[in-house]
Amino acid sequence: LEQISTPPEFNFYFSRTAVVHDGILKFLTADGWYGYAGGTEIEKISQVIQPDVDGFRRLAFSAEAQQDSAVAYVYKGRLWCSVPDDAETPAQTLNTLYVQDERGAWWKWPSAAVAAAGEISDFAYTRFGTTGSYQLKAGNVGTNKLVTLDSGAADDSGAISGVWRSKEFVLPDDVEFVEMIVDIKKQASGSMTLGFSIDRNTEVTQSVAMTGGSAAEGGIIRRRIPIARIGKAIRVAVADATATNSVEVYRIEVVFQRNKGYRV
Repeated sequence: LEQISTPPEFNFYFSRTAVVHDGILKFLTADGWYGYAGGTEIEKISQVIQPDVDGFRRLAFSAEAQQDSAVAYVYKGRLWCSVPDDAETPAQTLNTLYVQDERGAWWKWPSAAVAAAGEISDFAYTRFGTTGSYQLKAGNVGTNKLVTLDSGAADDSGAISGVWRSKEFVLPDDVEFVEMIVDIKKQASGSMTLGFSIDRNTEVTQSVAMTGGSAAEGGIIRRRIPIARIGKAIRVAVADATATNSVEVYRIEVVFQRNKGYRV
């Protein structure tokens, strides 16, 4: 036996999240996901979504139950993990799916928003009948319902609400964040949502049109979002919840300057 060095505050609560993904043993702990590729060190792999991780519900290991514990599965080269993120109320627990793709990027799916299954207790890659196609299914032992995942372009017949959030950029001192400049592809119609969060406060969002300007359709147009807030850290977001929209974002720039109270 070889002792493995674990990080401070390392608590492995979720026994059903250990899976092999991209040749690495990955699992969820009380403060995020970790990966182990051999040797004596364990590496954290979820720093970029730490604000989300901080909102997970922690269960004592002895209290972990199949109905509302976290569970992971690997499908099409992607790590799927259902995570409890609400108060412990069996049969009503709101779980969220987190997916780490083959490039290491994280994707968040609030499954309980519209899915009849609510929380997810387990995954299965299966088909029904001899002519059916294989699909990723998930079920809940509390509601006895199934949900189909990774299929089609709609969520329970509704448009998928997609959100991209950047990592948190932290500066050495407080500054005045002036504005956010975004270059996007001009579309024939529609709008998208741009947002920002200063020092982990509530996200401020604004809807902007993807039309207008002198550029031809398919060209690049620029949108400016005023910030006018003083802080030390910022996180930006791009969102869309319309099935017919086509959204392409090429560049995001945050303009800031030293605030009046800044001292060298």
